[in-house]
Amino acid sequence: MTPRSLISLSELAGHLGVDERTAARWARSGKIPSYRAGRQWRFDAGEVLAALRFTPNGETRNERSR
Repeated sequence: MTPRSLISLSELAGHLGVDERTAARWARSGKIPSYRAGRQWRFDAGEVLAALRFTPNGETRNERSR
């Protein structure tokens, strides 16, 4: 098993172009997969992108806007 490369809340927010508070809210609500280490959030960028790419009904965000 290979170790995952996890990124911080601030790194994730920068990659997504959102405020850190928005990314933290998404993590708390379960919209994006996250890991807690004490009081710090950690994210697997690939898992987050996959979660944001699909809607609950299975369509991609691009398919839904057509």
